[in-house]
Amino acid sequence: MAVLTQGAPTADQKKPRHRSPNYPAENLEAAVRRVQKLWDQDREAGSTVETAASHMGFNKAHGDAMSVLAGLKKFGLVEMRNDRVYVTKRAINILLFPESERGQAALKEAVLLPQIYRELFNRFKGTGLPSDKTLRAELIADSGFNPKAVDTFLKDFRKSLEYAGISPETALNSSVSEQSPENLDESQDEELQLKPEDEGAGVFAETPAKPLKSKVFNVALDPITSAAPQFGQVLIPIPLRDDQKKRLLAFIENL
Repeated sequence: MAVLTQGAPTADQKKPRHRSPNYPAENLEAAVRRVQKLWDQDREAGSTVETAASHMGFNKAHGDAMSVLAGLKKFGLVEMRNDRVYVTKRAINILLFPESERGQAALKEAVLLPQIYRELFNRFKGTGLPSDKTLRAELIADSGFNPKAVDTFLKDFRKSLEYAGISPETALNSSVSEQSPENLDESQDEELQLKPEDEGAGVFAETPAKPLKSKVFNVALDPITSAAPQFGQVLIPIPLRDDQKKRLLAFIENL
């Protein structure tokens, strides 16, 4: 008969970790400082993941280092090609033309690339952001944020908007906030959950080919001959690779 050590939690007793929606690990200003270090060291040659982590001040390419790299990717400041980290043209424009319209436009684009940033900005465009107290409650209740993480997120979100020089209260010169996610140059994978246990290999997926366009498909969930058939909508990037089709089918089968 198996004996449990007193006080040791069983698998059933362990509480599942409460994960918040994906968002950058640092604010945009901190992310730009990080990518400046990558650019100063390796320029267009790119860096290995391990070297990139070192350039940014980390001892190893795991845990916090990988979360920070994923944040740079969410802001569109780096991209992965052949297992190397490359600074994007967007980041170069920010670094080399900080005072010009070219650099400022790149900043405004970058700050709205993370999905949760863009959703909040568009939601309150024209009215301005409510108080942190109000936003905190809504993010926890409606978006599934971890109460322990939401305050840091809000601080970084507000600081990022201020650094980029945009506000939901004012109109944007750029049309990036009006674009749907599939039309943005988003190299990040919003499904990535980078935590300390995700050490090194496999954390960054190979950057997918940018879709040429996307289509909305209406799928009949009931026979169309029924009195009130229900329909579902699926937004698909075109073209769709074979491996992406498999992921889509697997997702549908798990609904």
